[in-house]
Amino acid sequence: MFVRSLTRRVLPALLALVGLVAFAVPDLTADAQSTKTFYLTVVDSSGQPVTDLRPDEIAVGELAEGAAAPVQREVVSFRKAPTPASIVLLADTSKATGGGSMGQRGQVQGSGLIQDVRKAFSVFVKAMSASNPDTEMELMEFGQAAILLTRMTSSAPDLEKGINRLFPKDNQPAVLLEAITEGARTLQKAKHPRRAIVAFQVLPTDDRSVMQPQQMLTQVINAQASFWIVVYSSGTVTADARGVVTNALARQTGGRSETIAAESALELHLTNMATAIANQYEVQYTRPAGETPKQLVMSIGRQGLSLHHTIYPPK
Repeated sequence: MFVRSLTRRVLPALLALVGLVAFAVPDLTADAQSTKTFYLTVVDSSGQPVTDLRPDEIAVGELAEGAAAPVQREVVSFRKAPTPASIVLLADTSKATGGGSMGQRGQVQGSGLIQDVRKAFSVFVKAMSASNPDTEMELMEFGQAAILLTRMTSSAPDLEKGINRLFPKDNQPAVLLEAITEGARTLQKAKHPRRAIVAFQVLPTDDRSVMQPQQMLTQVINAQASFWIVVYSSGTVTADARGVVTNALARQTGGRSETIAAESALELHLTNMATAIANQYEVQYTRPAGETPKQLVMSIGRQGLSLHHTIYPPK
């Protein structure tokens, strides 16, 4: 099973995020060194981004296949991410989004939810554009099929037009994994190296994705993208197979997964995600030439903070 296999591979890398972990001594005899880059989100106990982190407060290591401990890497640059971002927005327009309140059996009823979805995505776009006007975004929906509404652009008005075309699809299922996969393929060709997929989904739902989770994960890793999702749920997301997959994907790629029980909370959570992405750090470190390690691990010396970063070392 996808989730179990991921768990077996990932658990050794999920080291304590408070207090510096013990790293093995690196091979100082290696001649060729290459510089690798990844992006880091740091938040405090309230979920707000931390913007005053110092390089001496973090440690970066990589875990090789079969190794007992990660090898420390030298951090050569640590700064607020200087580049714009490339972001794919995914909006649930399946039959589950045809309303504004959850029924007893987890079905959305009425017609108000899609209005909240449009408003929340509009606020997200404006926030990201304000943080960096060169940030590019693309909008897709995934009711019945993964459908492109606005191509990758830095034009907020063009994105707004696509957002206003979001409508629920009567009696149509969701296909989230297909949408994530298509979004990742788009990001593989994006001009900005800082990349993210930001999704909204209703659970429980009738999801008919035929894409296998492992295939989807491969595309996201190849895109070097973080995955962020807000889930509107009337039940326990972790009991739903789709919720388990998306939770793991967010955790392992450096994004976040948030669950809400009221549609009015969607705008707040997407705004918080925009703020977090806008305040990411760019981390550069050196690695000896050779095979790409299995896992990227980090630790932090300041108490009360959480790190969100990919566990997949850059190639």
